[in-house]
Amino acid sequence: MYVCDHKGRFFNSVYYMKSRQQKEQEVSRGEKLAKQSKSLVFVDFSQTPVVLIEKLKTSLREMGSVLKVIKKTLLARIFASNKIEVDITQFEGQLGTIFADGDIVDVAGTIYRFTKEHDEDVTAFKMLAGYDVASATFYDAEKILEFGMLPSRDVLLAQLMSMFAAPMRALAIVLDQISQTKQEGAEVTEQDDQTEQEPASKKEDEEKPSEEETQEGTSETESEEDKKE
Repeated sequence: MYVCDHKGRFFNSVYYMKSRQQKEQEVSRGEKLAKQSKSLVFVDFSQTPVVLIEKLKTSLREMGSVLKVIKKTLLARIFASNKIEVDITQFEGQLGTIFADGDIVDVAGTIYRFTKEHDEDVTAFKMLAGYDVASATFYDAEKILEFGMLPSRDVLLAQLMSMFAAPMRALAIVLDQISQTKQEGAEVTEQDDQTEQEPASKKEDEEKPSEEETQEGTSETESEEDKKE
């Protein structure tokens, strides 16, 4: 739980006002969240306006994540019960924990884009560390920032699809060029065949006597026969 001052900035809730029962309930809810989470990201948002935190929480909820502010002693108990090996004492001041059921890179990316979008208003907001539950791997602030600066999953998938599509487009162009070349070759061959056939036809026509010559030959033959008679 968290509260804010008159300027809209967060600060720690008055935990000492909570009863033992309330603390146990908070631990129980935290243990359930930790058990369901695949990754954790720790953030400092002590000087961040409430309205922006609410906006970040909305973005996180859309990807199955939740931001919680839990007292460090209670958070240590939550982590111990789920065998999450993170030393909470390394973090100073205000600590927010993002419980996510998605990949740590996606969570870091969402937070990073949030800070870039509201750069002037969240100068004090920063990612402190991250933890991948499946591999039990802890990432420091520098590494989690590198994760955040990576392109989003959708962008990466689009880039990957483009990489696969490029060779296919190139292959399609090559095959099309081969097809055109073959077609042009076939047309040239057909024209050559026609060219070769035309002289032969002309030669046959030239060697073949015309109708007038045939008639003249016939007349001459008949005249010779008449003379003989």
